[in-house]
Amino acid sequence: MALRRAELPSRFGPELLLRLDQALGSAPEVLTPERPVEVVEAAWPFESPVTDGQILETVISRLLEDMLEQLRPQQLGVQRCCSL
Repeated sequence: MALRRAELPSRFGPELLLRLDQALGSAPEVLTPERPVEVVEAAWPFESPVTDGQILETVISRLLEDMLEQLRPQQLGVQRCCSL
């Protein structure tokens, strides 16, 4: 702030004056808010504990298909799945 404004662009680049003015509130700066990421969920409640691996594998496969179906319209995919 102690330097003359005319010297700043040659030392720090042409955008510096605009960014300084924006930081000090004398120039407008359009901010684009980040939208929260929607949580994609799928659930399959069981009445009692399930120990049959084949049943679990089938249910997990269907749940993954449900999740992918939710993501398909936005052309998104899955990087990580976790259970609670």
